Amino acid sequence: MRNGLSGVTYRSSRVNHNHNHHPSHYHANRLFVGNINFQITENELRSMLEPFGAVKNVRLTTDPGTGHPRGSAFVEMTSEDAIARAIEGLNGRLIGGRCLKVRLGF
Repeated sequence: MRNGLSGVTYRSSRVNHNHNHHPSHYHANRLFVGNINFQITENELRSMLEPFGAVKNVRLTTDPGTGHPRGSAFVEMTSEDAIARAIEGLNGRLIGGRCLKVRLGF
């Protein structure tokens, strides 16, 4: 799409707002952790979660264009009990100057 100014071309990006967040689409052993301080590493996040149960995998999300952190992560744990304990223990907790948002992942 051209805006007519200096021949600059803008690419329209469409956002799909039809995400299905129905409870059946959540993974029982996956957490979404949001509002993470951008300086926290995967190993540091793993260390924060291990007191609640065994952690299988930690994946910090990054911007595909820049590679910079987005301030969120998906975490797989070994049990639903560990997930429940992590949500109870970390949701709303102030870490690195930011209140974490921890919920079931999808």
